[in-house]
Amino acid sequence: MPLLYSCVSYGTKVLADYADVTGNWEVVTQEILDKTQGRYQQHTYRGEQYHFHVLIRGRFTFLVVADENFPTETSFRYLEKIGAEFIIGNPPKNIKDITPYGLRGKFSSTMSSCLAEYNKTKEVVTDSAPRETRLDIVNEERETEDNISEFQLQEDCAIKLLREQVQDIKGIMSRKLRRVFSREVLIKTMDVKTRELLDNTKDFKIVSIDVNKREWWRNRKIVI
Repeated sequence: MPLLYSCVSYGTKVLADYADVTGNWEVVTQEILDKTQGRYQQHTYRGEQYHFHVLIRGRFTFLVVADENFPTETSFRYLEKIGAEFIIGNPPKNIKDITPYGLRGKFSSTMSSCLAEYNKTKEVVTDSAPRETRLDIVNEERETEDNISEFQLQEDCAIKLLREQVQDIKGIMSRKLRRVFSREVLIKTMDVKTRELLDNTKDFKIVSIDVNKREWWRNRKIVI
């Protein structure tokens, strides 16, 4: 599977996680969280076989482990989606007193369904969990904004989630319209074929009547 493991943390405290493949994810995750705090808003660490993509929103850190061949852009789209859904449903002021992994039961199912959704974009065969815990920063994009307000954070996430939902709806409507168009073309084709069949039936009936009349007259002459 391209996306193997994902977690959400508040500072260095992991609140929820989900793994499609067993491994020493908690150890590696903690090392990454210790390296990450207060540094960058979006970046990637590289292990021996895997990439560890990190997205920071305020004091929240969203992490996903991907196969090295999996598109980085898709990994960050996944992080943007679970980040928005998590922050909207869990305001920062309600998070501080939650124990480590205290939201595993509540949010792990969301991460599981999102992993399955984004894993459909590309099939990659992977081996076991990473044995290498030495990581190097390979992508640093923006510095963390420490002064972002909780209200602004939730508002931004809500907007991003709404935009993604609009894009999903547009995609669904586009597919439905294509199916409707294809069905309409099929119906028109069937209608043409039906008309042709009816015309052929009429022609056959006329010819049959004519043949029957000729046979009748021929038999009549033979009798006379």
